[in-house]
Amino acid sequence: MPVRLTVRALMFLVILAGFCLAAFQLHPAFGFLITGILSLAQIRTAGAINQARAMGLPIRPSVVIRTFVVSILVAATILGLSLIPGLCLMPAFNMPQMHAPPEFGLSSLVGVLFSAFVAIPIAILLRRCLW
Repeated sequence: MPVRLTVRALMFLVILAGFCLAAFQLHPAFGFLITGILSLAQIRTAGAINQARAMGLPIRPSVVIRTFVVSILVAATILGLSLIPGLCLMPAFNMPQMHAPPEFGLSSLVGVLFSAFVAIPIAILLRRCLW
């Protein structure tokens, strides 16, 4: 079933893009996290609305807002819990010397890859449980 784009839906997407751009102004990592959370929440909300339409249930704005807020919480839980092990492991791979700027070398690349290999199975498991 195709998604209908109304003016209200387009304005909502503009608001989400504004939140993402504001987060990027604070810090690029924070911007990527907010963009990921809002993207996953939008995907989950669209799926829930399409499923409700297929079952013939009425779609009220309050139901859409409640579904989107719950989707934000689910997406933040999935991304947050899958990133925690990687954030705990990164200092072991990237130990900068005192008073020296951190360098992005081979050990940092190995740390990023290792944390991704740890985060992906956790995210898949959480998605199966919470989605």
